Amino acid sequence: MGAVMKIKPNDFIILRNLVAGHDSPQSRRDAIALGWTHGRYIWWVGGRRDVLSFICNTLYKYLDDTHVTTALRRIAPPLEN
Repeated sequence: MGAVMKIKPNDFIILRNLVAGHDSPQSRRDAIALGWTHGRYIWWVGGRRDVLSFICNTLYKYLDDTHVTTALRRIAPPLEN
């Protein structure tokens, strides 16, 4: 069983919906072609303006990078290299 996430359920849903706008098949193909790791890819997605704004303005009030990374990993499946 995976670790319990510290992110509030509603915030997880918001983050998932924001990430969905950037985690596309083309983005995944581009990341693979660039040789990115899954960790690099999820933080590229997390760095998009709308996602990063939510992370900074909402999630960082009660989470740190470790918790945000865990949530991003749960949202964006591993890259298939």
